[in-house]
Amino acid sequence: MAEGTYIDDAGREVDLSSCEREPIHIPGAIQPHGLFLALREPDLTIAVVSDNVQDFLGKEAKDLLGTGFEELLDETDGLHRALAEDDLERANPMRVRLAADDAPYDLALHRSQGLLLAELEPSRDRDAIELARRIRLAMADLQRTEGLQDLFEAAVCVVRDLTGFERVMVYRFDKEWNGQVVAEDKADHLTPYLGLRYPASDIPKQARALYSLNKVRLIADSAYQPAHLVPGGNPLTGEPLDLSLVGLRSVSPIHREYLGNMGVTASMSIALNRRETLWGIIALHDHRSPRYPSYELRRACELVGDSVALLISEREAMREYDALREKDSLRRELTGRMQQADDFLEALLTGSPDLRDVAGAEAVAVIWRGEVRGLGPLPPEKRLRELAAAIAERDTGGLWASQSLPEDLPGFEDIQETACGVLAGAINRDRHEYVLWLRPERARVVSWGGNPEKPVRAKEGESGLVLHPRTSFELWKQEVRGRAEPWSRAEEEAASRLRVNLVDEAITRANRELRLVNERLREKNAEMDSFAYVVSHDLKEPLRGLQFHSKTLLRDHGDKLDEKGIHKLERIKGLSERMTGLMDALLEYSRMGRTELRVQECDLNEVVENVLELLRTSVERKGFEVRIPEPLPCVSCDPVKIGEVYNNLISNALKYNDKAEKWIKLGADESNGEAWLYVRDNGIGIEQEHHGDIFGMFKRLHGREEWGGGTGSGLAMVAKILERHESSIKVESEPGEETTFYFNLPLCGG
Repeated sequence: MAEGTYIDDAGREVDLSSCEREPIHIPGAIQPHGLFLALREPDLTIAVVSDNVQDFLGKEAKDLLGTGFEELLDETDGLHRALAEDDLERANPMRVRLAADDAPYDLALHRSQGLLLAELEPSRDRDAIELARRIRLAMADLQRTEGLQDLFEAAVCVVRDLTGFERVMVYRFDKEWNGQVVAEDKADHLTPYLGLRYPASDIPKQARALYSLNKVRLIADSAYQPAHLVPGGNPLTGEPLDLSLVGLRSVSPIHREYLGNMGVTASMSIALNRRETLWGIIALHDHRSPRYPSYELRRACELVGDSVALLISEREAMREYDALREKDSLRRELTGRMQQADDFLEALLTGSPDLRDVAGAEAVAVIWRGEVRGLGPLPPEKRLRELAAAIAERDTGGLWASQSLPEDLPGFEDIQETACGVLAGAINRDRHEYVLWLRPERARVVSWGGNPEKPVRAKEGESGLVLHPRTSFELWKQEVRGRAEPWSRAEEEAASRLRVNLVDEAITRANRELRLVNERLREKNAEMDSFAYVVSHDLKEPLRGLQFHSKTLLRDHGDKLDEKGIHKLERIKGLSERMTGLMDALLEYSRMGRTELRVQECDLNEVVENVLELLRTSVERKGFEVRIPEPLPCVSCDPVKIGEVYNNLISNALKYNDKAEKWIKLGADESNGEAWLYVRDNGIGIEQEHHGDIFGMFKRLHGREEWGGGTGSGLAMVAKILERHESSIKVESEPGEETTFYFNLPLCGG
């Protein structure tokens, strides 16, 4: 079934959204206890008038169109003073007299859609001094209250005393815009509404929006017959005339029928706006007869409503502050304990207070580094891990809250006995590591003023189903399931702050562990370097002996050996020479980890020139062109070691090339205080899968005797030298394409 629909008693689907689409701000009519005119400025000619003008002036509406508004008034000085005001509301209401009967009227002016809107109501005689005294006393009564409930109860009493209505209620909205009567003052014979709830459809969205423009709404007589506007729209635009600012605006016929079904004859509402949002209303009902509170009295009630709203904001803010201060004190205590403990999670889960207390939860689970640890009644571990994974997909801000897990994450209904309310703080969302504060389902009975599931009735009309308000307002009780106690703002804020503390502590400890691991690795590397140095140095002695004796045998006794024996001796000699080469490479590699770098400002052009001079014979013999299109930069480095880097990279480029035209290109790209240096050639290239392997010690991609042989240690030495310079090397290459090696060094003075 679509949202905003329900099935009526006849089994028909009824769409409630039509109530929210009702254009109540452009009704084309007013309530008949006053007179309405829309005037063109600056000449104040009448463009629109309500058709009840006959009752007030004895003239037809059509006869007044195009005439001057000032002609209707006995005197106009007050009108002109009001029009000179920047803010018309500062002048409302004005006391005027109509020329027709010399009777006093209250005149209120508003501007809208290019017209000046004027509404006239017969003045209800009231002593202004007495009204001011009563307002002053009302304000004093409100200021003396302590706490929210005391304020609500004082508010209904002072408003009832000011207006004389039979019933006055403070009506508070929840997050879904359902309302609840939280305070009431009434005549003894009336049925109490205190504590009852009413569905959001009773005050639909567009009706709530109007309270931001016009804080007081009066329905003087719910049985009135509307006085229609002549003409029906705005003559300047042809559009319906917006009456949002007009106190006489005619209200929805559905709402008037709703009041009639409640037995309410007169109704008034006063908006309570908190932080520019409608918090609730003060609702006034009278069941006896129509009521016509004056414009001044309605403004006085608006002032009371604004004062109540300010006090609500102040009291709620103070209550939130006190709650947050209490929770934050717990958080700080836990954080201090956590930072001093060897096992920081254990510190949060033992002792008093514990992790649950920060958010007022009955249970808590921490999923961290593959473990699940917790306190209180918990769902199975498997379900907790699945819950964390599901939350990670929804969580965008680090803290995710739900009062009803079955509603917000369908599929977890089976754990609502222990985890119906969830407050989830991410430690590492990508790894599904969370702190999960949990609350069980709390089934409760809610009292409604009528069945909230049947907010309207549907009857067949000429154009199909016609909606009518419900007729029953009798107590209707509903059992609410699948919900936990809601998380307060203070609980969410404290949990959010503790989550940040947890993440910081986890990072701090991870960094500490990483430093220890790095220190141990450095120690192990130093030990390995030392071991490699000793092994390579000590093994060279017997290898030199093998080489010497094999040469001696070949020289002195070669004529006595057959071809097979000579081959074996030559093989021993060759293997020992190769082993010596490997030992030399290993010795040099280990020495690189132990020798001190001599970093200085260095002109790379001189370094490269020296390297090319050493390699000149090979370059010329193999027919290579060496290209250096622009001078190389000055960098901070050990020039001898960086010379070895260039020597190895250029030597490899000379070795691995089978092109007819061979070239090597050297260059640099400078940015952000560093130089990315490169050595590029047009040789045989390297397959993508081997790009990471080539920097390994003794790693060769070809046979031992192919491409001139070698030990396979050159690029390993390059990587080691650059690692010592806190630099790195990378390669871009494909088989048969250009190969480029990049490495970075800081620029001089960078």
